[in-house]
Amino acid sequence: MKILRKRNQSGMSLLEVMIAGIVLTTGLLIGVLPMISYGVSTLRATDEDTIAKQKGRQIMESIYGARNTSELGWDSVNPVGTCTTSGTSVICGVFMTGSQPMYGAGADGIMGTADDAAAGIETAAMANGQIRTLNEFTRTVTITPYTDASGDISSTLRQIQVDVTYPWGVNGLTRTYTIRSLISQYK
Repeated sequence: MKILRKRNQSGMSLLEVMIAGIVLTTGLLIGVLPMISYGVSTLRATDEDTIAKQKGRQIMESIYGARNTSELGWDSVNPVGTCTTSGTSVICGVFMTGSQPMYGAGADGIMGTADDAAAGIETAAMANGQIRTLNEFTRTVTITPYTDASGDISSTLRQIQVDVTYPWGVNGLTRTYTIRSLISQYK
């Protein structure tokens, strides 16, 4: 006859369970925290992208609006320092060249001109209700003559390019949103 011995059932002790829990939690945190950080930075970058697009389009509309209301004559749709002579009158362009802070429209109501600094840095209303000052954003308005396919420079068309540069992500990276269009002398 064989005698069966009762075996002691053994499981994990409370200490082993606690250590396993700590190891599992640490592993999850190491794996999940970078994903959370990436998600937060991506959401912020999405806000930046949206603001840049809106501001670029707003600047372009400001220029078209000034031309359409005759507030801005055709010869004024040029960079500062570009002057044309019409009869006895000399008319110079009004748009600042190079990268400029993201100022609001000055007294003339046109963005990108010399009087904008008086309006101060623009702000943007965020989805969460906060107001954000755009002091890290810059804009460049470039106006050049339009050259057609045959190489001729058009006297009635100009190319406008608006570049809005803004912080993107971490480590001081920037992105630039660019919008280009032609503007005609005619309304």
